Amino acid sequence: MGRFDARKDDLREIAQESRSRDEPVRQQQSASVQVRDHSSNQARTLSPAHSVHTQSYEQYRHFRLRPGRPRIPKPEILNRPDRQIPTPAIEARERNSEERGPRERDKPGRDLPREREISRSDHGLTDYETKVMTDIGRFRVVRVEDLAQFHGSRYRLMETLEDLRRRGLVETHLLRRHHGSAGMERVRVATLTHSGKRQLRRSPGWDAGQALYTRLVKAREAFHDSKLYAMYQCHVAGLVRQGAVIRRVQLDYELKREYLRDLRRREAQSGSTGRVLAEQVAADHNLPIQQGKVQYPDLRIEYETPGGDLARVELELATAAYHAGHLAQKQQAGFVLYAARGEQESVGARVRDDHELVREILSF
Repeated sequence: MGRFDARKDDLREIAQESRSRDEPVRQQQSASVQVRDHSSNQARTLSPAHSVHTQSYEQYRHFRLRPGRPRIPKPEILNRPDRQIPTPAIEARERNSEERGPRERDKPGRDLPREREISRSDHGLTDYETKVMTDIGRFRVVRVEDLAQFHGSRYRLMETLEDLRRRGLVETHLLRRHHGSAGMERVRVATLTHSGKRQLRRSPGWDAGQALYTRLVKAREAFHDSKLYAMYQCHVAGLVRQGAVIRRVQLDYELKREYLRDLRRREAQSGSTGRVLAEQVAADHNLPIQQGKVQYPDLRIEYETPGGDLARVELELATAAYHAGHLAQKQQAGFVLYAARGEQESVGARVRDDHELVREILSF
């Protein structure tokens, strides 16, 4: 007897064994079923296949119009017994699985994939979150698109801002402004909350001399103030290339507050007021006076030169609302004038006759 003949004999035995196992099931299925027709009130005999579907439909119709009832399991009559009888293929598969033992992923103690770990310091902020919140707090209101430009990936920044917003450390606002026939301008900005300010001040190595601002105070000035951060980054890039180290950033809010506080204190001590005292206080705060008025820059940057000396530079953001005389005073006060790229032409039109002043206006 050849090898193929032996194989045929094995297959015949397997087939005969399977038929003997399925015989009780076939006998059960061949039995007729008696049901009663409610329309004629007469009993009739149904075939096995018809009886299966009829009884299933009777159960389904009984439950489907009952609202609030839980979904019933599949009728037992549809769970065909022959499906539960193990075939030689199923037995062989089970036998092989028992010989192999448990799969690697089912073994106890297996290391599961861990979630992405985020390195947070003791004060609960990552280095990236600290940098973003510091820039927002120093400038009070910052455009989200500018943060994305100077803080790497836009996707990472938006994900970080959303996480900080959920934790109550940062707020976002949508500013709207009409431009006549040009339509409406919409800008998304970010501000620091009081909780975020407290959290940031607890961070290690924080400079107490750096002021932080919270909330959106003056929505009317928010469009102008939201551009200061981009102007700062544009100017600081040149200082950093020269080896300078930024120490502090002061806005006009802080400069006015410190000047007026010191002026009132000296007036109370001396019991006198006058132009001479105001000029002395302004000189102590490094604020120039033009035509009898103290000139406040939009932004003052204090930095350390490569030689270790402390220096400062004052920046002014010029807009289309500035007239020629106003721009001239700012330029004579020693401020570096900047104009946003979209407003440079309108600002230059105000001082078209003063070619020297036009050249002094930088763009970002």
